Amino acid sequence: MSHELRTPLNAIIGFSEMLIGGHVGALPPKQREYVDSVRESGAHLLTVINDILDLAKIEAGRFELRRLEPVHPADLARGCAELLRENARARSVELSVDPQPMLPPLEADAARVRQILFNLLDNAIKFSPINGKVGLTIRSVGDGMVEFVVADNGPGMSKNEARKALQPFGQVEEGLTRSHNGTGLGLPLALRLAEIHGGTLRIDSEKGYGTCVIVRLPQASTREPAPDTFEAAAA
Repeated sequence: MSHELRTPLNAIIGFSEMLIGGHVGALPPKQREYVDSVRESGAHLLTVINDILDLAKIEAGRFELRRLEPVHPADLARGCAELLRENARARSVELSVDPQPMLPPLEADAARVRQILFNLLDNAIKFSPINGKVGLTIRSVGDGMVEFVVADNGPGMSKNEARKALQPFGQVEEGLTRSHNGTGLGLPLALRLAEIHGGTLRIDSEKGYGTCVIVRLPQASTREPAPDTFEAAAA
């Protein structure tokens, strides 16, 4: 499945980017708009396929973390936020990252922690109201874990809806999910990736009062503070 689905999609995305880049000549504005729509749709579909394949491997017990190494949580979080900064601007959502000073490093697969945070932040931005707020707080907690809290002031969920949201393809407020291209994969995948790291994920939410998703991941065995080296790009 990985080969048969990804190979043609990579061709669709690649040739679309070549056309947009003018490699075969300049496109008229309307054609460029259509080709860009093809590229965006292909990229979105590739992301969905990757998530489905990851979940399938996890549920089959065949998923392995690539490499466990000391990871700087503040750097990773701010990097994810910068990737989503334009999405937040498009919805006039205020996006902030607030790390505790001198956080200890994680013992983690950096790519998979990035995937967890990206999914959570993307969801929070997507379901926040126009002119809403999304915040990511990071702190060290007393049981040898680092805690990431992604909070938004969106519509919130009931306890039953929160449970459903953690199931693959779970549909919470179906009309709202459809209007935001929700697949129901982001939260279940983040949960399973956290658990594979020896961590946890839980949802604290209430209807009409926003949502907090709390992820806890283990610190590196060295337990030494990691300097905060990342300089955030100008907003």
